[in-house]
This record gives sequence, C-alpha cells and structure tokens, in this order.
Amino acid sequence: TLTDPHQAVWGGVGLIGFFERPPRSNTQYPGTKSVDQETSQMSAATSDWIAAASSGVVSRIDAALPVLLASGRGAAAADGEGLSALHHAAERGHAAAARRLLALGVPVDVRGRGGHSSTRRVPVGHEHVPLRDFTPLHAAALAGHSDVVVLLLTHGADPDAADRSRLTALHCAAAAGRAAPRALRSLLEAGCGCCLDARSASNATPLDV
Repeated sequence: TLTDPHQAVWGGVGLIGFFERPPRSNTQYPGTKSVDQETSQMSAATSDWIAAASSGVVSRIDAALPVLLASGRGAAAADGEGLSALHHAAERGHAAAARRLLALGVPVDVRGRGGHSSTRRVPVGHEHVPLRDFTPLHAAALAGHSDVVVLLLTHGADPDAADRSRLTALHCAAAAGRAAPRALRSLLEAGCGCCLDARSASNATPLDV
C-alpha cells in the first residue's frame, strides 16, 4: 500500500511528474499575434470606422472598411458606448454616409446601448431621460435631421421601435420641436399616428414631450 503518493513511481517516472502539465510558454512564433495585439488592432480599426462614419465622407468609409474586416469586425461594429457607425452618421445628419452604411449591410434598426452617461437625452416633464438601447432612427429624429429620418424609413426602419424607457422616434422628433417639422410629418406618414398615444416608462406620450 502506498502511503506517500509523492514517492510513487511508474516505469521510473514519478506519477506526480507524469501527470503534471509543462509550464505554458510565452513564446510568440513568427507571423502570429498575441491576444493583446489582436485586441488593440480591432479597437483601432473600430475607432477609425466610427470616425469615418462621423465625418460623413463616403470615400473615407470605403477606405476604412477593409481594415475593419481584416481586424475581424463587421460593418455593424460598435464603439465603447455600443453605438454603431450608422448611429453616428444618423445623428450628425450625414445622409450619404448613412445610405452607404446601409448598402454595406449595417442593419437599419441596429440597437445602440447608450446609457445614463449618454448626452442623448429626451426632455420628458421635469427630467431628461437618456436614450438606451435605441435605433439610428431615434438618433436622427432627436437631432432633427429630417432627411436621414426619411432615408431610414425608406429603408424599412421600424417607426414604432421603442428604447428601454419605451421612448419612440416620435418622442424624439417631438423633443426636436420646430427644428424637425419634416421629421415629425414623415414619421406620422409612416404610420406613427398610433404612436401619438405611445407612453414611455414615465407615462409620457409624444404630445407631453
């Protein structure tokens, strides 16, 4: 009977030594990348992609796409706040850039995380509610960019989509007020008439904004 497993041998090889795994090697072979390098490349490519969309320059978007794809990300890649390139193009009123992003396969109703730290807020009553889990249509409507609102609706954006606080694009367009009369009209024509009674988590309709 073995009383001390550390003294056990098998064919001259200590059992403990036999079953122990060799230490991991930190050797990086030529032509390979470390996880940190891959993450850094992916982050840089995504930042360039978002910056290209924010600039509104279509040729810059086209130039950034191959680098983004090579990093392992797709056209719907999001920034640190969870916002896609389409969100950034939409809220800045870059219709041509938004059209190009849609052509490249970015979903028209892609969701952006946003959050309490976001500057994208809708005035409801006595508070300004931050958009969370919202679409590019929300972003365009809140910024008052009627041409982008029309573009997104033409490409099938859901006019009734609500964010986590149950705010719709119509709430956002109402918040933009006189800066976006065409956006309001376009949303209503797209079937948002029923949304006039849509209530947010704080029980506010677009008419209350």
